[in-house]
Amino acid sequence: MLVLKVLIGVLFQAFFFGILLLPIAGGYWFEAYFLIILHVAIAIPYGIYSAIYYPKGMEARMVLSSENQPKKDKIIYASIISVMILGILLIPTDVFHLQVFEKAPLELQILGLIIYFSGFAIVGKAQNQNDFIEPVVEIQTDRGHRIIDTGLYAHIRHPMYSGFLLFFSGMALWHGSIFAFLLVPLVLFFLLSLRIKGEEEVLEKEFNEYLEYKKKVKAKLIPGIF
Repeated sequence: MLVLKVLIGVLFQAFFFGILLLPIAGGYWFEAYFLIILHVAIAIPYGIYSAIYYPKGMEARMVLSSENQPKKDKIIYASIISVMILGILLIPTDVFHLQVFEKAPLELQILGLIIYFSGFAIVGKAQNQNDFIEPVVEIQTDRGHRIIDTGLYAHIRHPMYSGFLLFFSGMALWHGSIFAFLLVPLVLFFLLSLRIKGEEEVLEKEFNEYLEYKKKVKAKLIPGIF
């Protein structure tokens, strides 16, 4: 059943990307089709592998709402989703209509593709290393919630968010929109910073050891910077 949910989720992602990218382009767009097909080709094997070997983390990612989620976090979470949608819409709008900057050269587009899949890999690794990585902020007492401080979490407190920023930045650059590449990640960074603040307040209240974890792992998103 979990594998089926994963397959449906990946196909939904492909449809989601397509419906946001392609209509504004107004026709065939190699970069969009290439990314969607490649994303599906990588996401399906990863999803099946994770569903088999890391089912708890995969199941946690499918929790989309909770009565225990703070109201403030609900607003920030909705804002992040909204910016992500608007950001993807901005990519073809800029490439085919606004053209704020010239389309990124092929070298930068390829770099964007590498950044995109680096972000995908970090998100996937972070998910597999954390059984409590729900999209909503809450203490999962029924699942034996504890602080994860190994793997990526030994270096960055919120590697999932770091990967997400790379994921979107790479998507914008691969499609050639330098404007979206520069603008949207900054907005997402701001919103994720707000979410991290609230998320860590919740964790500090529940887990005394989280303060020690913060002292040990300084980086929230970017080692040595933030």
